[in-house]
Amino acid sequence: MLKFPFIIFIVLQGLMIDAHQQLGNDLASASHVRLIDDEPKSLRHWNEAPIGKPVDANSEANAVIVTGRLFCRGQPAKYMRPYLASKKWPDAMLAIALTQEDGSFRLNTGSFNEFETTPIDFEIRHQCETAHVKLMTKCHIPYLLTSFPINLINKTHYEVDVELHATSKYTYSAANSSLMRLLAFIRIEERETSICGIRIPNKPLAVLLALFQLSICIASFLQHIYSLHKHNRIFLCNSNITMRTANFSTHFLAHDIIIFDFGLMHRVLGTNECVANYLDGGYMRFAWTIEQSTALTISLVSLLCVAKPLWLLWPGLLMQSSYTLGLSVLTMATAPKILEALGGVIDLELALIFFVYCFGFVTNWIFTFVLWHYYWHRERKFQAELGIYPPPTFI
Repeated sequence: MLKFPFIIFIVLQGLMIDAHQQLGNDLASASHVRLIDDEPKSLRHWNEAPIGKPVDANSEANAVIVTGRLFCRGQPAKYMRPYLASKKWPDAMLAIALTQEDGSFRLNTGSFNEFETTPIDFEIRHQCETAHVKLMTKCHIPYLLTSFPINLINKTHYEVDVELHATSKYTYSAANSSLMRLLAFIRIEERETSICGIRIPNKPLAVLLALFQLSICIASFLQHIYSLHKHNRIFLCNSNITMRTANFSTHFLAHDIIIFDFGLMHRVLGTNECVANYLDGGYMRFAWTIEQSTALTISLVSLLCVAKPLWLLWPGLLMQSSYTLGLSVLTMATAPKILEALGGVIDLELALIFFVYCFGFVTNWIFTFVLWHYYWHRERKFQAELGIYPPPTFI
C-alpha cells in the first residue's frame, strides 16, 4: 500500500530539483538583460575574477556591509509575489531576496507592511572570499532584475540604492521576446519598433497609425454621403477624368480612397469606375467604412484611455487584419498589369499614384504588426499581474 505514494513522492522530488536547477541556470545566464531605466552598459557586465587580495571570511573586520534604500511602487501588494531562486550562489555574489508572508514583505533583515509607499532602509553584512560582490534584487512580479558590481578594494562599506518601478519599467530578455523583421531595417518587438535604428514605443506608434487609417476610413465614408446627397446613389465613382481640369467635386468621387487608389486601377486596368462599383455598386464598401471606423475608434479608446479590458482591441485587430489581407489579394490580382505598366513609359502621374498605393499598403501592414505586438505585450503584462503564468519575455 505504501509503494505507490512513495514512488509519487520520489518523482515529485526529482521534478522539483530539476525545476530549481533550471531556474538557477536561467538566472545565472541573465547577463544579457537590459537594466531598468537604461542603466549604463558598463553596469550590465561584471568581472567575476578576484580583484586584489582576498579577504578573510572568518574575520568580522573584513565583512562587507551593504546599505541602501529600496522602493517599489505602483503595484498592489496582493499582486506582488516576489521570490528568490533556491540556488547556492558563489561567494562572489550577494543576493537580497523579497518574500511575501501574510500580506507583508520581508527583506531578509526584517519585515515591513507598506511596501508600496514606504522606502525600506536595509543593511546586510556578508562574508566573502573574493574581491567582487554582486547585489541582486529579484521580483517574481513584474520580473525585475537589477545587478551591478561592488569592488572590494580597501573598503568594507558600500551604499546601494535600488528602485523598482512595478508598472512602468520592465526588464526584457532579447533572446525570448517576440521579434519580427521587415525589409531588413524595420524591427518590431512587443514593446517597441525600430525603424532604421530609431526606437519608437509601440503604443504611441499604434495611436498615430490608427489615427491615420481612421482618417482614411472617414474620408471614404464621406464619399458615400456626398454621393447620396448630390447624385442620390450610394457611390457614383467615375475614374475616367482629366486630372488637371477636373474640379474638387469630380476628384472627390473619382478615387477609391479606402484602397489608396487615386487613378492607379484606371491606369493599369483601364477601368472607368472604382473597384467597388464592379462588385456590388459600393454597398459593401459603405458598410466596411462604418465597421472599420468603429473598430479603430474603439482601439484608440483602449490605447489612450481604457487599458482594461483587453478585448477592446479585438475589433481593431480583426478589422485591420482583414483589411490588410484584402489589400494583399487586390495587389496580387493586379500585379501582372501593374508590372506591365511599370515596364513601359513611367511618367510623373504614374509614379505618384503608384507611390501613394504602395505607401498605404506598407503602412497598413506595419500598423497591423505593431498593433498585434502591442496586444501581446499587454496580454503578457496582465496575465503576469494575475499570476496566471510567468511570461517568457520577462526575466
